[in-house]
Amino acid sequence: MLPHIIQLLAMEHAKNEATTQENEPEEAENQSVPEVPKGFETEAIENKDVFEEVFGKLSNHLDIILYKVTTEEMRRRLFGQEHFNSSSLALNLRRAKSRAGGEILRKELERKGISLNVNHRKMESPKLVCSLVEGEAIHMAKDMEDIVDEQYDTDLIAQEVVDEMEENEKLDFEGFETCMSSLSTVFSSVVPPLSGMISKSSENRKFNHEMEAFSNVTHGFGIVSQPTWIRQMTEIGEKMEEIIKDSK
Repeated sequence: MLPHIIQLLAMEHAKNEATTQENEPEEAENQSVPEVPKGFETEAIENKDVFEEVFGKLSNHLDIILYKVTTEEMRRRLFGQEHFNSSSLALNLRRAKSRAGGEILRKELERKGISLNVNHRKMESPKLVCSLVEGEAIHMAKDMEDIVDEQYDTDLIAQEVVDEMEENEKLDFEGFETCMSSLSTVFSSVVPPLSGMISKSSENRKFNHEMEAFSNVTHGFGIVSQPTWIRQMTEIGEKMEEIIKDSK
């Protein structure tokens, strides 16, 4: 019971701080830009673009984090791959269940220029990632990048792969490096719209569309975590090459 009370107090304190910040002069309106995985550019979210602030789903009661959900993020949740209805979206915003919850949310959306039909239906089956807003998904990707950089033992993995190779097996390391470099270039060419990040698109419209769809269903996590694994796989290949050269 006590931890629950502490959490409620912390949440209320965070709400009060958010309200205070909204009343400050315009030059203080932008939130501090959060850290994101390497290779991505951020931009501050202005208060006029914020639809709501929500508490992180993965935050513990000692580390309450507020994430700003923009009106455009709401639009992506409603009309993107998930196609949330108002009731589902209200729950995603951590709002308490109520009979009028959907109606209240639809009116708030309308004031922000988003018209939502009362018969709007979900299209995607619920997945765990659905509970995360974009800010928290990107935060999780950054944490994963830090953990992978610190704990993912590419030396051990490279040695294990070399040990499993056939004695006379030949590897095209130059081709591998070219392939990984091309993958890195392709992935970095498209950054779908995400809250707090600068987006960009390639000349390939179909590729842009598919990456945006993938981003929508993972709330950005899938997109911003791709470079982390490209770097790790490239590093494993480079260390394999070193091991094989040193053994000759």
